[in-house]
Formats: sequence, structure tokens, C-alpha cells
Amino acid sequence: MQPILDSNHPTIAALITHQGNMSDNKFAERFLPISSTVWFRLKKGQYPLKDYEKLSDKLDAALRSIEDHATITESQRDTAIVPLSNVKAAVVAVRRAFDQPRDRLCVILTPTGGGKTTMARAILAQFTGRTVIVEATEPWRTSYIAAIHAIGDSLGLTGLASSSRVAERALLTELKQRPRIIVIDEGNYFGKQSLNLVKAILNQTQSTVVILALPELWNAMKQRTWTEAAQLRTRTISHVAMASVTIRDVETLMSARLPHFTSQLNGSHRKCIQDITDAANSFGLYDTVVQIADAIHDEAGEQPITPDIVEQGIKNLKTLRP
Repeated sequence: MQPILDSNHPTIAALITHQGNMSDNKFAERFLPISSTVWFRLKKGQYPLKDYEKLSDKLDAALRSIEDHATITESQRDTAIVPLSNVKAAVVAVRRAFDQPRDRLCVILTPTGGGKTTMARAILAQFTGRTVIVEATEPWRTSYIAAIHAIGDSLGLTGLASSSRVAERALLTELKQRPRIIVIDEGNYFGKQSLNLVKAILNQTQSTVVILALPELWNAMKQRTWTEAAQLRTRTISHVAMASVTIRDVETLMSARLPHFTSQLNGSHRKCIQDITDAANSFGLYDTVVQIADAIHDEAGEQPITPDIVEQGIKNLKTLRP
């Protein structure tokens, strides 16, 4: 008998673990050789298999790729959360909102590379046990029930009804009994329906909502949903817009990634820090600082770091950018 590919299959189960709270669309787009629809049906055991071996081999290869990437990333990454200004601002914003009687919405806008993932991790670490992270997706623009189910999944609510009214009641009941800090990434996918759900959560529970979004897309969303967005403006206790990387942030990051950076450069480190800061603010913010640090490490090898190596590391990264 041909084996079944569903959530009980070891490869499917491992992929589901790696997917975590990521949407089917984004997970399939980033990591899988199949569409999100096929992936959804496979998990449910509802996909008719024409060639088990071929599909199984593809999924095994995808899993190995994910695990290899995770191993490399983990070995290179400093798992401690570096106390950068954007991280501090995000945690302070949530702390201000926490246990407020009414205004408990935080909106944090940051361009690509501005450290949204790090800020979400910092909030999760600071408020352990009360924080959940959920990623908004395209259906949130028009579907109330899609937003309810996504937030419900992050809370561990399984089997929510397909009826918006019934599912909403279950979600709000859970949040009334146990208020949470709900961190919503990709907030630019909000629409009128999902904004109304955030309003209901703030009005009917003591939960805090944190929205992370790209500034230009967030502003476009607000224009489409002017009334609903305006109603939430009065419920916002903190509106944080990250626009640039500071020299102090760059010093902190470089010291974390390259512990001998300052000592090896001696008196030249200030100019090098300024050059890295200028590069980061030109095309990529915090992500760029990390990538430049890695490029400098690769360029230096076993040699001490010099200004020429720093300059070459910056050039190496710029050549990879469009």
C-alpha cells in the first residue's frame, strides 16, 4: 500500500514545525517546491497523490534545505537581543500600553531592514507568557473571519467556527479571561474588517495590540480605510516610526558581531563606524549593518581588521545590491 502524505508523515510533520505561525502562502512561497494550496491539502491528507516518490523527494529536499539554513543561521547569529534604539523603543511602547484602561494599541513602523523581527522577539522575551505573534496576510484585507482564525490559531484556539459571530465570541471570551499582548506583523495587510476586529479586541478585552508594518504600505492602507483607521487613532498610545540607524546602534551591533572591531582599528574605528552608518541609512538599516559585519569578517579572514578591509566589506555588500 502506498504511504499517505498528511500531517502524520514525518517529513510533513517536521515542515509544519518549521512553519510555526507563518502563513501557508508565505511558507510555500519561501521554502516549498509546491503551491500553498497543495501544501494546505497535503497537511489535511486531502491531496490526490499521482507520484508519491517524486513529491516525497521534493519535500525531503525542502526540509533538508530549511534545516541546513537554520543550522548555519543559528551558528552565526548572536542569539542575545542587542539593545538597539529600535528595540528599546518597541519595548517601552508596549510597556506604556500594558494594563492601560483604554489606549492599548501600539503602531510601530519601520522600513525593510529596520528590525521588525528583532523587535517582535524582544517583546516576546520581555513579556514571556503573555505575548503571541501573528502574521497578517492578504485575506485580512477583506475577511473578518480570516483575521479571527489567524489570531485564534496564535492563541491555541483550535476548531473555531466558520461563522464570524460564533468565532468572534470564542476569541473575545478567551481574551477576556486571559488578556494577551498580540503582536501583529505585516500590518499593512489590514483592511476595514480586520481593523474592526482590532477595535473589538481593544474595546471588549484588556489585551494590548502591537502592529508592525512598513511605513509606505501602512499609509496606503490607512487611505483605503480612512474611517476605521481614524477610529483606531484615538486608541493608540504609542506610534513609533523608525527611520534611520544611529552611530551608537552601529557601534553596538559591530561590537556584538565583531568583538575585536574597535581594538583592532584603534583610532580609525570612528570613521569606519560613520561609513557603515551612512551605508546602512542609504540602503537597508539594521540588516545592512549585520551584513556588512559579516562581509568584513569574510574579507579579514585570520587577519586583523583594517580600514581598507572595512571599506572593501562595504563595497562587497553594495555590489550585491540592485
